[in-house]
Amino acid sequence: MDARHFKDAAYAHLAEVGKAIASPARLEILELLAQAPRTVEVLAGEVAQSIANTSHHLQVLKRAQLVTSRREGQHVAYALAGEDVAGLLTQLHAVAAAHVAALEALTRDYFEDPAGLEPLDVTTLLARLRADEVVLVDVRPEHEFAAGHVPGAISLPLTALKQRVAELPRDRTVVAYCRGPYCTFSAEATRRLRALGFDARRTHASVHSLTRALRKRPARLETSVDVDAGSGTSPSPTPVSATSSETASKRAAAQRPSASTKRNAGVAKAASKRRTKIAAPVETGPRRPTKERS
Repeated sequence: MDARHFKDAAYAHLAEVGKAIASPARLEILELLAQAPRTVEVLAGEVAQSIANTSHHLQVLKRAQLVTSRREGQHVAYALAGEDVAGLLTQLHAVAAAHVAALEALTRDYFEDPAGLEPLDVTTLLARLRADEVVLVDVRPEHEFAAGHVPGAISLPLTALKQRVAELPRDRTVVAYCRGPYCTFSAEATRRLRALGFDARRTHASVHSLTRALRKRPARLETSVDVDAGSGTSPSPTPVSATSSETASKRAAAQRPSASTKRNAGVAKAASKRRTKIAAPVETGPRRPTKERS
């Protein structure tokens, strides 16, 4: 195969992925599957499509190897083929927001609010997490939280917000997150929490982008968010970290010399003394003062 045929074939495969996601309905389906696996019937209801149309979209995504399927009794459940597919969605969001002016204007107009519902960006959110000034609230449905969430976040679905609001602290800012930049749950949760007297903000970051940001943060930040020991694992993440005391113990253990290291150092010191004694020249006159080496 020559170079031209190789390039044509390679770009054809890339184009298959592009064609698979070139549909508003399929993008929304991928966004929902990024939260948790779903059956065709459930997806059809959430994207306002018929079961037949939803099944067709899923087959297109499956041929492009972006989703997988598994039979569960009489139903077929679909899931993302990998974490990198969720990353593709996140990157698509970022590129479109940066370069498509109409999308930026649409998003601003929808979320614009006299009370100020501008999103808290990830950098600012991480800084405030480091200072222990905020608490993260996951306002997605419970089954999505169970499938994966940001470590340390509190599950408080929008539908149960009023009944469970007493679980939230009032001495810190409450930051709500949901599925991503076009999910409206976090904005609605923020409005309701402010009406109840909370200092509430929202972030447009998804569970995947937040988890990746947490994994990249400085080591000192890794102990500022408690790991929810009873939670499910995130779709992408490693757990945040061990406690600071455990980290300190490991660091001390790594720095403490082992018995074999001490023994080898002692042997080397004794050998050095023997060599010095044998090799030292005989002095015939008074010693000249020498400068100490630093």
